[in-house]
Amino acid sequence: MSASARVAKLVRQVERMDGRSPRPVDMPKLGRTLTESEEDFFLRALDRGDVDVLRHGWPDFLLRNRATGKLYGVEVKGGPTERLRQSQRHMFEALERVGIPVYVWTPRDRAKLTPWRKFQGDPRGTRV
Repeated sequence: MSASARVAKLVRQVERMDGRSPRPVDMPKLGRTLTESEEDFFLRALDRGDVDVLRHGWPDFLLRNRATGKLYGVEVKGGPTERLRQSQRHMFEALERVGIPVYVWTPRDRAKLTPWRKFQGDPRGTRV
């Protein structure tokens, strides 16, 4: 079984554990073939559970300040009834742990960005 087939199989197993139905996985093209040691390292890390595959909850935009190189995430919410999903909260926490702050932008507050932890969608609103 090829490395990409094994990775796709592992991702499907993880998605089933999360209660999501499996779907095809597009493997990124590296522009070169993995060396045997890189492939072994990657597959062993997945098998041991040393790495998480973060596929859900990414912010809508990842911005880079050209002068400093600093990265920022921005999630766009369309209105007061929209809330952050649990997968987004997990992802935003992971991004913060590596120094990437995440903000929420809404049309209502179009002149400012709100840190995601302070974003208050309507608790009676629909989940998006």
